[in-house]
Amino acid sequence: MNFLTSNEKKALYVLAGISVLAILEYTVFDFRIISSSIEDFLSLIVLGFIGIYILTQPKAHQKVKDRLVGYYAVWLLACAAIYLVIYFGCGFFFGFGRNPFDRSLTGILRNVFFFGGAIALKEWIRNFVINKAEKKTVLLYGMIIVVLYTLIEVNILDLISSSSVEEFTIILCEKILPVLTLNIFLTYVCYIAGSIPSIIYMLATSVPIWFFENLPNLEWIVVAVLGVAFPLIALLALMETVNNVSKKKAVKIKNHPKTINFVVWIFVIGFCLVAAFFTAGLLNTFPTVLVSGSMSPTINRGDVVVIKKIDEDTEIFVGDVVIFNAGEYDVVHRVVDIYYEDGTKKFVTKGDANENIDNLSIEHKNIGGVVVATIPYIGLPRLLIESAEYEKEINGT
Repeated sequence: MNFLTSNEKKALYVLAGISVLAILEYTVFDFRIISSSIEDFLSLIVLGFIGIYILTQPKAHQKVKDRLVGYYAVWLLACAAIYLVIYFGCGFFFGFGRNPFDRSLTGILRNVFFFGGAIALKEWIRNFVINKAEKKTVLLYGMIIVVLYTLIEVNILDLISSSSVEEFTIILCEKILPVLTLNIFLTYVCYIAGSIPSIIYMLATSVPIWFFENLPNLEWIVVAVLGVAFPLIALLALMETVNNVSKKKAVKIKNHPKTINFVVWIFVIGFCLVAAFFTAGLLNTFPTVLVSGSMSPTINRGDVVVIKKIDEDTEIFVGDVVIFNAGEYDVVHRVVDIYYEDGTKKFVTKGDANENIDNLSIEHKNIGGVVVATIPYIGLPRLLIESAEYEKEINGT
């Protein structure tokens, strides 16, 4: 190892620590010998020890000056907001499902501590490795950290043990390539601007996932395209931005990096956050696309209806258009009658375009919300990918 510089050796020691974590992932953790909570705790401990070692070493400096870090932090924050809008916007086409994360206070605190802490430590470690490497070895060290982080975050053994070409393709495209591409992007971010912008990006794209009640229910091909295309596009855009900032004609950006297009960035971020909160149901409303023609002409196929969520005390009247679960599907129909059965209030529903009432009566607890607004036709793209079996199932045709 005499051919390595002092800084490269230090980076190599850190990579060895990351390798230990990767080994644990494919041995002790993979065999499920311990609980997932203990796995998360041990992972954080390993990352913490690596972080302590880094803390004792001279700081790894990014390639841009410190006064430009704030500019790139805002750039990455806006990039994260755009990603969230695209991600949650896909819900208009593919629908929304329940968030699998534990959204209780304990679960949220656990996510913040374990996952948030792991994100911060990983990006800090990534920054140390990539910026301690010399110019001739930076690409090699970058490739190693990308591969190690990918191995830690996804289980390559699932790919190796796949039983068919289709399963192999789905695992590769849905789980592995997005993580690999994201790690390439974040490694370049750390190389250029340090760990702070990359931490901001990861937290901005992860925290809403932990808190939101509804998440887009995306097909694997959509997850693959979004997960690979967005980091690559962001990477190319960042490289172009770095190139422009480094040119002499970008003197104004160098002198005033934090004020360039500030109002535009604030508008974009604000719009993105409001749109994401709305689509995720955090504003007590959520959208859904009508794929059935059973409510025509009041509400047509491809219209987006805005649903106001209700609680057990909310009064529902005859004539209200409600959304309720009918087994495999959510149905948007009008309440045409209300009666009591054994002391329980029952609601009879019917589609405006249907001749007969629905063949089941529903209770208040089955109703997810009341339609408060309709936006015509903006959900039409979803109809191109939605199965026609939905309407047949609901209308009994």
